[in-house]
Amino acid sequence: VEDDPRETRVERVVHPAMKDDIPEPAQEGAAEGTYETLGDLVQRFHDHTQAIPVHRIQTTEGIQREQGRRIVGVESAIIALTERVAELERDNQRLRGTASVESQRVDRLQRGMSRMQREMRQMRRFQFYDRVRVGRLKACARKHMGYRP
Repeated sequence: VEDDPRETRVERVVHPAMKDDIPEPAQEGAAEGTYETLGDLVQRFHDHTQAIPVHRIQTTEGIQREQGRRIVGVESAIIALTERVAELERDNQRLRGTASVESQRVDRLQRGMSRMQREMRQMRRFQFYDRVRVGRLKACARKHMGYRP
């Protein structure tokens, strides 16, 4: 623990409480009494300041430095998070655009599949009716022409 000698200067300023309250001329010994009282005050102040251990002051200064570092750290974290939020917002916009394009592509594919399904049903109907026609033609050929396959 280091002792830090400090110089203390005290100035006495007297203001009359009222205009009529003008101090009477000092008599001998009166100044000494005031000086001793002032000296006691200075001594008490000095004792009080000496009673504050230097290590407590250093501890307080250390805490203040640590708090300053934490504030700087928090500010850095805020800046980093703000930049990350901006980056995520840009990514989000890009992904929304990509999702929109993909959604349109899926819609186009679904319309194409629906059209193909309709065409397949139509082809099955044609196939069914073609078989019916072929069967009728064979029956007619057997009946009228004696056709036997």
